[in-house]
Amino acid sequence: MEQKSYPKYRLPLDAIMIVGSELFPRIQELQSSLSGPTANTAIVDLLRSASLEHHLPKPPPLNPRRFAWSDASIVWLTSLIWGEIYIRGMTPLGIWNSTAVRLFYVKHTQAQQRQITETVSNVVGGLLGLIWIIPEA
Repeated sequence: MEQKSYPKYRLPLDAIMIVGSELFPRIQELQSSLSGPTANTAIVDLLRSASLEHHLPKPPPLNPRRFAWSDASIVWLTSLIWGEIYIRGMTPLGIWNSTAVRLFYVKHTQAQQRQITETVSNVVGGLLGLIWIIPEA
């Protein structure tokens, strides 16, 4: 398998490659020397007991980033809080029970429906007009 190097999108697979290179010869040796269920059991035992700490690189130190509030995160938190207040208030004894308060409302107007109807009829009428124009062979 050819390994391509993309510096911007490179995955950190070094540890996995080291583990594979260390364990693969041992697993092949067990497979060739044993057969059937005993080989499977021996391989599982090897994988459970393998210690590769001295082969793997040291983990880098943790570098946590501080959370910084932005306009988007404030809007998200405000929406979350008001959504929870609204949902809790819709219970049978909630503050908005039996009221006209809604979280949001979609208002339909007659002009929008007429415009959609005209658009659909223009498209369909245009397609039907093309059908009638096409000569029959």
